[in-house]
Amino acid sequence: GYSFTEVEGVLTKAARGSGAGVAHAARFAKAAALALASDEGADLVNAALADLPNGIIRDHAIWIQRDLADAGEGIVMFPNGDALWVGYIDSLPYKSVETPTGEIAVYMDVFAKPVRPPRVFISDENMAKWQVLAAKTYVPETEQSRLGGAGAGLTDND
Repeated sequence: GYSFTEVEGVLTKAARGSGAGVAHAARFAKAAALALASDEGADLVNAALADLPNGIIRDHAIWIQRDLADAGEGIVMFPNGDALWVGYIDSLPYKSVETPTGEIAVYMDVFAKPVRPPRVFISDENMAKWQVLAAKTYVPETEQSRLGGAGAGLTDND
């Protein structure tokens, strides 16, 4: 297994390399690292990365933040969903509880540190795939972009 922090870091960079903005990539990485504890987690993470620069990485974060902002204080109810959706909810700094009706209640007046497993068990194949996406934040994708000045070696300031 890999450390939670290591997985979160590579997923942040993988999302950035796939076109996500900084804030969306950071939120996604926290949610995705939590989602990877489930059996369906890796498939959900890979599908979300493939949908960038649009898709659920952007949509989930916007929906959750909008509903939290609209509520102001108190309890915000969210529908239950797949492991990635629940990861987004569980990564919030508030207490969240599944209700008897299956919804997720987020108590905005009760701060809680998200539970982070010490180890995340993923395949080496998935880690390698995410590292390739993460490298796109450092390595220019095409020869044309390199000739245009991207990457190291063309000027003293690279």
